[in-house]
Amino acid sequence: LILVMGPLVAILTINVFFPFFNEPLFMAGLRAQDPERADRVAAGPGMAISAAAGIALLRLVRFVALTIMFVLIGLIPVVGGIVATIGEGWLLARTVSWELMDPYFDRLDLGWAEQKRFVDQYRDALLGFGLPLGLMLAIPLVGPLMFGWAQGAVGTFLLREIPPHPREFSGPS
Repeated sequence: LILVMGPLVAILTINVFFPFFNEPLFMAGLRAQDPERADRVAAGPGMAISAAAGIALLRLVRFVALTIMFVLIGLIPVVGGIVATIGEGWLLARTVSWELMDPYFDRLDLGWAEQKRFVDQYRDALLGFGLPLGLMLAIPLVGPLMFGWAQGAVGTFLLREIPPHPREFSGPS
């Protein structure tokens, strides 16, 4: 649990205090695959840093609260460990993919409710993308160093699995 939680808390903390850090990596990955879509995303209105940090802080609080809940569930004899492991894997995959998609959400100025709808809509693809990356990021010493690679990989994931959001063409609504 600590191995998984450490890198995620670090990523969440970076997104709270330095939300602009991950955008150049994301845009470079996207631009390498599809310069036209990268230009549309880059032309988005962008989200105010205070709003982006607030949403990242909300995700951090939610992640910590759900992690505590799964730890407590894990204390239930027999089935608790199984349920907690599955729940923590789901939370890991969801949080990693949501955090890595953050530059996309920020560029398109998607608020909390819109981000949540997006994550729910593309749940399966995001879970499939986030779980192996989350496990990779949990490798001691090496995992956190792979953050830049993972952030750049989101561009390829976005192009292959997520159709363009209407805001890529029209700006904020």
